[in-house]
Amino acid sequence: MRNSSLIVCLLLLCLVIRILWFVGIGPNDDLSYIQHARNLGEGANILENGGSQLAFRLGMVLPLAVLYKAFGYTEAAFSAYPLICTLITCLFIYLTAESLWGRQTAVLAALLWIVYPLQIVFDTQLSPSNQHAACVAAGLFFYIHAAKALENRAWPAWQGNAVLILSGALMGVGWLVNELFVLMGIAAIPVLIVLRPRAAYIYWALLGFALIIFADMLIGYYASGSWFARIFCIDATEKIVVSNKDPNYLPRTLFHVFNVNPIYDEGHFGILWLLFIFVPLSAWYEKQWLALGLSLSVWLIPAYLQWGVVSLEGEPITKYIRYLSMIVPLQCLATAAICSHMIQKHENWRWAIRSLFALMVIHLFIAGTNTAKAARIHTADYRKIASVLLQNYKGDPVYTDHRTAIFVQLFSEGKLTFEIVENYSGKPKPLGGYLVVDGSASVIEIPGYRAAMPSWYRIPPKNWDLIHVVAGENKARYDKFDPKIYQIN
Repeated sequence: MRNSSLIVCLLLLCLVIRILWFVGIGPNDDLSYIQHARNLGEGANILENGGSQLAFRLGMVLPLAVLYKAFGYTEAAFSAYPLICTLITCLFIYLTAESLWGRQTAVLAALLWIVYPLQIVFDTQLSPSNQHAACVAAGLFFYIHAAKALENRAWPAWQGNAVLILSGALMGVGWLVNELFVLMGIAAIPVLIVLRPRAAYIYWALLGFALIIFADMLIGYYASGSWFARIFCIDATEKIVVSNKDPNYLPRTLFHVFNVNPIYDEGHFGILWLLFIFVPLSAWYEKQWLALGLSLSVWLIPAYLQWGVVSLEGEPITKYIRYLSMIVPLQCLATAAICSHMIQKHENWRWAIRSLFALMVIHLFIAGTNTAKAARIHTADYRKIASVLLQNYKGDPVYTDHRTAIFVQLFSEGKLTFEIVENYSGKPKPLGGYLVVDGSASVIEIPGYRAAMPSWYRIPPKNWDLIHVVAGENKARYDKFDPKIYQIN
């Protein structure tokens, strides 16, 4: 099989798995990115008066705005962005591994990415770390490719320097996607120590990074009047946002193998991180220094998320498992490099090592697909509500809470009209339309939320027809209330 055919087969496998176990737009910041993209696509200045932290993430919002303009307000269009990014990541993982260690390592590394549980779950959601992974994989490939070409005098200096600038610019794009990408500066340290690059290579790459940062600041200046508008916005937002800083979160999610509850961000890894403890040890013992540098880079990110701080006051950093996607390409490369090295060095153990790798791939695939099935539960109720309303819809407004409205509007492809009733206890009783009660967990879990609803939401009049009771699947969040859809008479 020719190399190009092999790459195409791996990319198709990656795509098919993501489509068959499609999760789709999720409950994190996905809808906020989509709304900013929609506003931008309709000509609004989303950064006016300082914008918002998510609006400033132009690496997320701009591509989504393009997809919105091209394909409309559909989940498939917005999910295409992370799908494209995962294919880009898979491609550059393969190309980087092949350039460094050969075809066997390239196939193993790409397979790890394809079945990596975290990616199966998030590669159709709008998690910025998916795009971060693409920046890391592509940036690393172009840097290594340019450095090798310059060292071997295979390229003229201007061409190598241009590609180095491109590699740095891709790191800048990572900043545009999400400011958390600055953590990759920490992860880069072990790799740079091992590679020992010429200072000129770093300068050219930093130039590419600086050009993107300057462009970001320039956009902020013209859109909101300040060169540092994004920095001010990040600072203001972080002071008021309540996020996950549980010190037990990462150890539980990384190393929890038995009795996992995938709905609560568990079950994304299986035994992978336990096995990965041995990768840097094996790399050191076998004197595989680049694999050692890559594996140490991988460990630095969860270590910083666990013990690092984000302020002079020592405030702990926010912890979410999806953040780790940015280092998954490095983890795939390091693991594949060690496995391939062992296969080549220990001929008598070759089939045993290959069999163990195959078992790990199967194990990861099962963990990932099971977690994807569980992740779908987060939005299953909204999808059912959208389906029922579309079957009965005659153009009248749908009254419900905000969270239910934004999800159902997306899953109905914008075909429904909504009236928001939350925090509006005095809202007059409508004369027609539809009512969705208890559509989201927010209505039930947040203290005082329900009490602020109109009386006709809390106890619908008896003459309103109950069209459908959705058998709520989100049992992990609440099991006492099922969403109910009424025809308002």
